[in-house]
Amino acid sequence: MVFCPSVSTVTPHTTLPRKPLGRTFIVAISLLGLFAAIQVLAVIGHFIPTMRQQLAANALRNQEAASQAATPARPEPAPAATSAQAAAHSAEVGKKTERLVAEAAKSVRIGEYDAALQILEEAEAMVPGDPKILQIKALVLERLDQPADAAVALESALRYPGLPAHDRAAMERKLDQLSASLGTVPERNSSSASSFALESPAIEENGVPIGSNLGIVDIRASDSEVGVKTIQVAVKSRENTKINGSNVKIAVYFYEESTVDGDISASESPVPNQWLSSPIDWANNEPELLRMQYSVPAADSGKKYFGYVLGVYYDNELQDFRSEPSKLAKDFPLPLFLKSAE
Repeated sequence: MVFCPSVSTVTPHTTLPRKPLGRTFIVAISLLGLFAAIQVLAVIGHFIPTMRQQLAANALRNQEAASQAATPARPEPAPAATSAQAAAHSAEVGKKTERLVAEAAKSVRIGEYDAALQILEEAEAMVPGDPKILQIKALVLERLDQPADAAVALESALRYPGLPAHDRAAMERKLDQLSASLGTVPERNSSSASSFALESPAIEENGVPIGSNLGIVDIRASDSEVGVKTIQVAVKSRENTKINGSNVKIAVYFYEESTVDGDISASESPVPNQWLSSPIDWANNEPELLRMQYSVPAADSGKKYFGYVLGVYYDNELQDFRSEPSKLAKDFPLPLFLKSAE
């Protein structure tokens, strides 16, 4: 039997005729597409505001970052000073002010008023409104023939609420005195304006001029007997200051007026003196008393008693002075320093 391989016969594809789509199907597909489009639009409508807010927030953050980058970083504020630091600073200012006041008072005592005023202005800048500084400033301005400015300084000092009664009374008397010299109406009775304390060369502290070791705390003149004028002076040392009695000198000058021409000149009469307390050591913060006697010119001498100028020296440097009448100290100023031989 002869095997005959089979031969596949390929029959060409026959295209079947297409049936037209049904109307129902087309409508269904269209509805599905429309529904999908509506869902997409709904989703977009829901997320668009959120996207806008996110974009706005991102833009604001970017703007702030750019602004911070353009602005230099501010240094961190220094920590506040502690109470101990503040107290130390206050103490330092107080010490410096005291030193300046002492320097100014010494300049006043030796007649360097311009230098004293400059020092006081430096101190006033450190402690504005300090009554002690203003009081010395008033004295300096008066010595510089500026009574109006001196009155202003005293008025400012009197505004200080905690002013001690003694200092307030002295300032008020001086202000009345200045007001009288300026021709203004004083607010208080100026009958006490002639008090010797107002003529002190510097403002006093516990009876002693600032910057001095010794001060005159009282002085009294009287006619103890006919033809004799007696002056008793009380001298006090600064607290906690040791005084060498051999270095203390009291200089007093009596002045006489000519009955012919009114000239004023120093008396040549001897002036005996005597310390009334013993020992003379200025210890225990107690004053020492010195009595001096001056013989008044005879009636036929052509002269009459006019007044005196008295000064206290320590280590040959003027510490304090008084005069009666007060203008004598200006017309006949005491030497600021004594020669060693005196």
